[in-house]
Amino acid sequence: SALQVLHRHCGHARSQCHYEGGLSHDWLAYYKRSLTTDQSRLNEWNAMASLLSKRPPSPETLTCKEETQQLIRSKLKEIMMSVDIDEVTSKVIRQKLEKDLAMDLFKYKSYIDQEMLTILGQMDAATEIFPHVFLGSEWNASNLDELKTNGIGHILNVTMEIDNFFPGMFNYKNIRVYDNEKTDLLCHWEETYRYINAIKERGSKVLVHCKMGISRSASVVIAYAMKAYNLNLVRATELVRSKRSCVKPNQAFALQLKTYEGILDASRQRHNALWRSHSETNLQQPPTSPRDGVSPSSPKRLTHKERLQKRATGRRSQPIGSCQPRISDTEKTVAGLSHSSAGLNIPKFVPPVWDLGSSPTSARGIHSPSAGEEHSSIL
Repeated sequence: SALQVLHRHCGHARSQCHYEGGLSHDWLAYYKRSLTTDQSRLNEWNAMASLLSKRPPSPETLTCKEETQQLIRSKLKEIMMSVDIDEVTSKVIRQKLEKDLAMDLFKYKSYIDQEMLTILGQMDAATEIFPHVFLGSEWNASNLDELKTNGIGHILNVTMEIDNFFPGMFNYKNIRVYDNEKTDLLCHWEETYRYINAIKERGSKVLVHCKMGISRSASVVIAYAMKAYNLNLVRATELVRSKRSCVKPNQAFALQLKTYEGILDASRQRHNALWRSHSETNLQQPPTSPRDGVSPSSPKRLTHKERLQKRATGRRSQPIGSCQPRISDTEKTVAGLSHSSAGLNIPKFVPPVWDLGSSPTSARGIHSPSAGEEHSSIL
């Protein structure tokens, strides 16, 4: 029934373009104030799939072996936090666990011993990498007292298998990935950078954790250090490892960090003059003048657009009909001979006289002048 009501209201909100915080959403605040369900039921409602470490389930739902083991794991953490590990034995811890749960846990003896070893490996305190960033494990994420002592307000969960232990007390952000070589963690680093940076600006603190605080969460913190503090991969890794010596990203994450280093380096170099085109450089040059100490005779480099405009302006300024006839190479040669022969006494060329008489010779267009005619032609 609740889902049907929510579905009907969401459909009405989409059709009417209503927004959260407006008058149309007053029923949301009323709905939240009217919740009377205990926290264990809410935890089951908010539980996510593919989880290995979950919040404690409701006692009456412990009907199978897996749920009983979850309850043992949760209670065992509390007991081991409250006792001096150097002074107690595993038998004392198991007896205290049976007393608190009011159950006979003899058949879970091997499981309890294995979980104790796992918890011992996770009991190191969260590491402060920066004043606003802590790096830790599943144990640190489930240790409420430690979270409050460190002033943590946000938790970045970089796992697929670990639940959010205190959803009503801290602001959570989940990056659901596995710790294997097929995982693409690089695509999340811009998102995690903005999340951590926003927490820093608000003056709060964040715990970044995975299962052990060695590979996934460490890679996220190294990537953040590279971008936030302009560090290369070697310096960022040394910085984080100097604070938490067990840091060791897997081979796939190490290659992705190397790729991310190249991306950041290219992003920082985008303002360099070597990356600009010639047109952008020319447009930013100030106009030269004799006052600036620059010779006015030095030509100014024009952009491609300015050259096109100048060419178009030159064509429009030329009057119609001003084009001169093209002079052939033969005419240039003849003109050159005319100038070179100026002042010399060269006889004028006399063309032949054509006579179309009836003589056979004349019929062929050839005329042989007589001696008198030749003399008169010369005169």
